[in-house]
Amino acid sequence: MSRYTYSELDAATLRSLVTFRDLGVVSSRWAALTQPVTDRERVRIEALREVLVDRPLTLLNEATIWSRAIYPMLMLAESEHVQAFAQVPLEASFARFDLTGTLDGTLATSLSGGVEAPFLVVVEAKRGLEAVNPQWQLYGEMLAAMVANAGDARPSVAVMHGCYTVSDTWTFVRAEGRALESDRPSLTIESSREYSERAEAEQIVGLLKGIVRSAQG
Repeated sequence: MSRYTYSELDAATLRSLVTFRDLGVVSSRWAALTQPVTDRERVRIEALREVLVDRPLTLLNEATIWSRAIYPMLMLAESEHVQAFAQVPLEASFARFDLTGTLDGTLATSLSGGVEAPFLVVVEAKRGLEAVNPQWQLYGEMLAAMVANAGDARPSVAVMHGCYTVSDTWTFVRAEGRALESDRPSLTIESSREYSERAEAEQIVGLLKGIVRSAQG
């Protein structure tokens, strides 16, 4: 049984484990998912945006950007039983391999103060010498979240949302998993365009709210 951490996943490794299909940017998917924001949310969004506008984000480290730009936006999508979490351990076992590691962030149901079922996983891209393509790490985390949520009852089709952030730019991903219990699961990916938080914070929150709504049925 092979064991992989999310951070070591790359295109070749993930393609050796699952049947992978990338549909690219599917604009209609995200337009249909977006929810309107309230006046109260709009005030909070504008306050966050004003903090970012004059900041040299390219010079700030990942932890600072996470605390100032990313996590506060996730919190705006919280509801009664949904909470934003950071640094969440997650592992999942498949027929031929295990995936393990820690999620940078997630939106998840929280009925007892802890993570019950993640339905949005977030990867903050590393920069500098540690920089790697964040997509493959995100895909692995989404695949693991599907299995973790399903438990012993593996569905024929499982859906998970995720996003990766580069500075204050967000890219959303929808993953559809099939045959999760087989020797070779399949993963179909649909992506959004890039959204800049400084210019499009309201659209980002609308998408986060839509993901929460879709996950709650």
